[in-house]
Amino acid sequence: MSSIACLDYLSAETAGLVYVDGHPATLADRLRREQVRAPSAPRWVALLEGALARFGLLRLLMLRGSSNRLLPLPERFRQLLDALELDPRVRRGAADELAAEPRTLDQVGKLREGGSTIPTQVLVAGATLAEHRVPRSFPRDEFNRIWAEEGEKLARASTASDVRVVDEADHLLQLHAPDLVLEAVREVLGAVAAEAGGDAGETIVPRSRPVGASPFVPPPRAEDVRSV
Repeated sequence: MSSIACLDYLSAETAGLVYVDGHPATLADRLRREQVRAPSAPRWVALLEGALARFGLLRLLMLRGSSNRLLPLPERFRQLLDALELDPRVRRGAADELAAEPRTLDQVGKLREGGSTIPTQVLVAGATLAEHRVPRSFPRDEFNRIWAEEGEKLARASTASDVRVVDEADHLLQLHAPDLVLEAVREVLGAVAAEAGGDAGETIVPRSRPVGASPFVPPPRAEDVRSV
């Protein structure tokens, strides 16, 4: 949603965009049409979790283990995520975000599309909703299919866009394919520098490792990445 907002409100300050599995503004309408329910919890659940976190009760409920243990991250990073999830301020912020979502989607839906030519890279996770995030009864495959199809439409915000779908990655695409994200950033920076008549090498941070060599997880297979 933010890319379209940047193009509409901050066009003078926006030189390029990289969308990493962004939330499509058209998702809610598409889910309603196909009668697939959204996986997000109601706001009262987030408020309840915030209250439990404030009094230390949420920590007791998490003693059975956090779902963050399944993330492809070093242990110290997983512990940091657990600490953030136990912070009442984080829980309150999640509740406020859920409350504002309908208004945000309505505003973004009214913004113009296709009126920009700034370099844009759109990366879409083909399996955005991980299996461990929802009950087995949830129609995860249908939801992921709709998410990916609507996510590809984010490229319409700019006529100078490129779309790549990573079929096996979930919403934390930057963890599963960090080098693909870095490559997208470099491509945008290079295009911006070329338009400005500069040297892309002066703009781009040198690679710390070869593309495809993630420190956390194996890189996505070539057949799992589709250009659209």
